[in-house]
Amino acid sequence: MVSFIKNRASYPDELEVWQVAKILNCSVQYVYKMLWGKQLNHYRVGKKYFIDTDDLVRFIEEKKVEADK
Repeated sequence: MVSFIKNRASYPDELEVWQVAKILNCSVQYVYKMLWGKQLNHYRVGKKYFIDTDDLVRFIEEKKVEADK
């Protein structure tokens, strides 16, 4: 995920579900579950779901857990 955030300019503006699953290192079905549960912003065109790259970065940043110092 860290490499995605650092290199997000090399990714397209919108990502497909399989690309998000690869970035998050989870299953495609889990990404669908997050979309249907409205945990991750997305839009739908026909039968395909797309996630804006900036929304994915925001999602990752929101889920970050700070370590105790």
